[in-house]
Amino acid sequence: MKGPDVLGRREVSMARVVDAPRDLVFKAWTDPKLLARWWGPRGMTTTICEIDPRPGGIFRTVARDESGNEFPTAGVFLEVVDNERLVFTGAGDYAGPTHERYVTVTEVSFEDEGQRTRITSTARRLSLAAMARSADRAD
Repeated sequence: MKGPDVLGRREVSMARVVDAPRDLVFKAWTDPKLLARWWGPRGMTTTICEIDPRPGGIFRTVARDESGNEFPTAGVFLEVVDNERLVFTGAGDYAGPTHERYVTVTEVSFEDEGQRTRITSTARRLSLAAMARSADRAD
């Protein structure tokens, strides 16, 4: 039996095939001007996008909703394999009812599928509040 997840982990995986070659798709993830055009959910605009796609390089975005609320996220690239794989962190504030701070680790892979590209993305989120509650129990 699996016990409660005291670290507040959440994992979301998704795959999508896009009608573009892998090098262009990878560029859309690693060029800040291109990433800013599509990053985030519908109804949000990425107003700041600073990325340096190399291990240790910055990953920073600020998204703005239709009401003008801003949602900054900052992290670093952990792994970059040109046209194949990205792994990066992100930290920010959850915009839901709890307004908890979180950290994510996102892994993205890019695979040829004929003339198209399969993108597989897995994001693992840790709640900082849940981590703190767990650390308090270690005393």
